[in-house]
Amino acid sequence: MIGNSIGVFLLCMKLAKHIYFTLMVIAIDFASCSAQTFHADIALLEKINSQESNFGDHAFALLSASATPVALGTPLVNFSIGILKKDKNIKKKSLLMGVQLASAMAVSSILKYSIGRTRPYDAYTTINNKAQDFTPSFPSGHTTSAFATATSISLAWPRWYVIAPSYLWAASVGYSRLYLGVHYPTDVLAGALLGTSTSWLTWKVNHWLRKSIENKKTKLQKHNLE
Repeated sequence: MIGNSIGVFLLCMKLAKHIYFTLMVIAIDFASCSAQTFHADIALLEKINSQESNFGDHAFALLSASATPVALGTPLVNFSIGILKKDKNIKKKSLLMGVQLASAMAVSSILKYSIGRTRPYDAYTTINNKAQDFTPSFPSGHTTSAFATATSISLAWPRWYVIAPSYLWAASVGYSRLYLGVHYPTDVLAGALLGTSTSWLTWKVNHWLRKSIENKKTKLQKHNLE
């Protein structure tokens, strides 16, 4: 089971190369866009970031901080439940969720340091940073992990009462990064797309691998019977 998960991860890393180069092309194209596009990006951020209240500051800080523990805790907690219930299906789903998260974050980290976009509060004096980060800005890692987690949960348990709150939480994490002034809207949008697409692609690769293995077993059994 762990061996299959490693195989899925390695295949996803190959796919990640294609995603990485695609996003790099998009980022280069974006960098060459007109000043009007950049103005719209910073204007939206200024509008969201300028909203201040004690409740909002605490609430969005908590939402932002929830991204990493929820993303890491979701597969770990579910794997523990699988062990307690002696349920192989839950354990398989949990391992896959871990691979989905790892794949998304690997691509996100590579993009961050390849593009090296400056944080908005360092580039614009009009942005009030209500939090501090020391990594490059594009894409948003918090948003990537949140949407990768929401997608993996939704694919594992495709029920509306699972999907709706999962993506509501992920979207709230993305919004919190804007409210806190640590990301541009395009950082958050890229993180949402990256987390969702990488998680879905990982799930598809796993599904394809399982089908291939099952087909090989079926052919082998037929061959043995003959």
